[in-house]
Amino acid sequence: MLLLLIAAISDLLLTRGAPMSQLKDFGWWPNVWIDETGNSSTPTEISNDAVLKNVRRTFGSLTLVADRNGVIYTATLGSHLSEDFLILLRHILLQHLGEPISGVEQFDVTLSDKGIDWGRA
Repeated sequence: MLLLLIAAISDLLLTRGAPMSQLKDFGWWPNVWIDETGNSSTPTEISNDAVLKNVRRTFGSLTLVADRNGVIYTATLGSHLSEDFLILLRHILLQHLGEPISGVEQFDVTLSDKGIDWGRA
């Protein structure tokens, strides 16, 4: 049932013909990653060395969890994104657990007032 709902949302949100950007190009993509001790790592370090471990959803945001050389880092996004978008983004990102952040952040995306179109770089 949930998969049917997500598929229906995806169908409603698909757009065509607009130029695509990568996830990392959007202002809401994380630029601060914090480890368990409060130390930060640069987006470049995370991109080069980390893998996506989890995507947690709370009302109004997503928390990305990445493992960089055995150290867990988190980054939050979505304070100004719609709940529908966060649900869809989480669903897509969960399909890529264990993949390098460098690949995940390069997903091709088109955002418009009509919705989202997803591709892969």
